[in-house]
Amino acid sequence: VNILYLFLSWIEAEITFSPEFNCNSFTNDVVGFLTGNSIPDFIKDLPTDFLSTPFGAALRPTIDAMYRRPSPSAPTPPVPAPVPATAATSTAAQAAPNPQLAAQLLQAFASQAGSSPALANTASQGLTASVHAITNPPAFNTFLKNHRAAVAFFTSTTCGPCRMIEPTFERLAEEKGVKADGRGAGFAKIDIDVGMGNALASQWNVRATPTFIFFLDGQKLDELKGANANELRTQVDLLLFQAFPRRFYLFPPLNSTTNVVPAHPHSSLSLPAVQALSLNPILFSQVPVIDTVLSKLSTFIDSATWPTSTTPTPSQVKQSLTTVVAPYLKSRFSSPPPSKPPSATPAVLASWSQATTALSSILPAESLFPLVDLWRLALLDPAVGSWAATAPAPSNPITIFINKATTTLQQTNPTSNPRNYLLTTLRLLSNTFATPLLSQTLFVSARPALAA
Repeated sequence: VNILYLFLSWIEAEITFSPEFNCNSFTNDVVGFLTGNSIPDFIKDLPTDFLSTPFGAALRPTIDAMYRRPSPSAPTPPVPAPVPATAATSTAAQAAPNPQLAAQLLQAFASQAGSSPALANTASQGLTASVHAITNPPAFNTFLKNHRAAVAFFTSTTCGPCRMIEPTFERLAEEKGVKADGRGAGFAKIDIDVGMGNALASQWNVRATPTFIFFLDGQKLDELKGANANELRTQVDLLLFQAFPRRFYLFPPLNSTTNVVPAHPHSSLSLPAVQALSLNPILFSQVPVIDTVLSKLSTFIDSATWPTSTTPTPSQVKQSLTTVVAPYLKSRFSSPPPSKPPSATPAVLASWSQATTALSSILPAESLFPLVDLWRLALLDPAVGSWAATAPAPSNPITIFINKATTTLQQTNPTSNPRNYLLTTLRLLSNTFATPLLSQTLFVSARPALAA
């Protein structure tokens, strides 16, 4: 009884109906809560199927306006002037509870439905017919059973990156969804703020949005976090290739009728040893003794000659490293690893970047390897990798270390042995693959030099 009371309280407090979360999906949630099953897909998907028709496309703007909640500070919209009803709409208008509103709606639907042949392309600002709206675990289990290859998009109403990546997701659903021959992937959207979406997110260990999870034969194959459109397309193509190895799905389509072309003949060969090779990047995740590394770096700082005009001063640099950088690294890479490791904050990165810029301009290359090793470790933190992908070159530690290594290698008669610095820099560059956005940014920036 208490559980049922909590469920009803949640319904009263949280449920907000929309074209995607409607009476059918609400019924599906209740059935899932009470019985652990779901209603048939052909009933649950009726609203989505209707909105994919030309008449549903014409009706969509009006439905969106009906569900949209005006902000408290927004002025009350003026009542629209009556639209003269035609003979075809007058009878229906008279039979409706509000004849004036009914006449306006019917007249608007009739004019919109016949005004543009491409109306279906612009009508849906929510889900397309190729995307399944999932609101509870039983419905999701049914979705996985019905699709050999499946892509689940976990989103939330307050997620800005989710809104940025959603058009790409819907376009992929249209182009790479299940075709007449049964090939293709199923695409599902789970809003963690709607229905029992939060329970689904917990079940699949989704802690941030957007998160994409890729399934093959009902089993989780891979996942992607963040709004990376290129990586999303690549992962979908890899999923389809594994599900249907005889045919390969390309993006964008080669022509207007199909986006499927025969795969290379070698794809039919049995190569278990090759297929067993890991595609994960090789990362250097060894955690050194942070205090020992800082002590070594402090020795190099004390022995260097610092110009009086240099800012920050040696004492300020050492204070930044010991009071800002070291606590962050120790808390994130402690042993045993924390259940929720802390991420680097903008304040930590700004202070560390300033100290790195000063040290790289004062210390020789052979004395910088302790600093490089600390950054090598930090790049295992996605927050540091994402920051480094967008940080400006003058203060970007990766750019600074690469330029220093390039200059050192170009010296014909080096006065010292920079071996430790070069090896540590190579390990740092390997760890850039921990963040796909960072590795892609480095490849793109290196293209002009490679072409030359």
